[in-house]
Amino acid sequence: MAMRAANMDPADLGGKDLVASLLNNERVSTLSNESIFTLIAIDIAPYEVPEGSLWDRDKLIAEILKYQCGDGSFSLIAGGTGGSVDMTAMALQAIAGYTDRDDVRSAVDKGLDYLRDKIDNGTYGSPESDAQAAVALLTLGMDPALPQTGFANDAKTLFEGLDEYRLSTGRFEHIKGRGADMMASQQALLAVGSWERFASGRNPLYEMSDVEKNENESENGGG
Repeated sequence: MAMRAANMDPADLGGKDLVASLLNNERVSTLSNESIFTLIAIDIAPYEVPEGSLWDRDKLIAEILKYQCGDGSFSLIAGGTGGSVDMTAMALQAIAGYTDRDDVRSAVDKGLDYLRDKIDNGTYGSPESDAQAAVALLTLGMDPALPQTGFANDAKTLFEGLDEYRLSTGRFEHIKGRGADMMASQQALLAVGSWERFASGRNPLYEMSDVEKNENESENGGG
């Protein structure tokens, strides 16, 4: 994902195909985040699935859907009785491009209902959760600032809730009053980047087919 964002080709890193390696990794079935980010990674260009791969898009979607719980949330482990806002949001990001499928549309609708139920006055209680939910909504083509989506009210929007964790330096804190936090800042920036792409009519955050290839790439993938 980082290579693609930097105009580099992960399918040819000094002769090594990272896409093929990823799709033949048995660990993808270990936890939900493995299959979630594998699907996100191969869809960013998108990349063709090499023939004979252990995983393809249909298998990855089926794997992700295994982690959805009865309340609509997605959990980290299969068979869980309840998931989390973060995992649910990340799962929705991964399958957002497949809502023409009935099983995915149903899973997305249930996931959105879960997220609507958990939001409280424009926030989920942490900047990371707020950021992941914002990215999920924007990836689905939904403006989280519009009250009709069910994620904003007259008092506060999701991004206003996230902004309460922003420090004067521009960094974000995980817990108010505890100082800057790297993960909180990184995920908040993903949400801001997602909004900028949405507002300008560009592709969702993880759809990087609009990234122009660097014609000056070296054979080992460098710039």
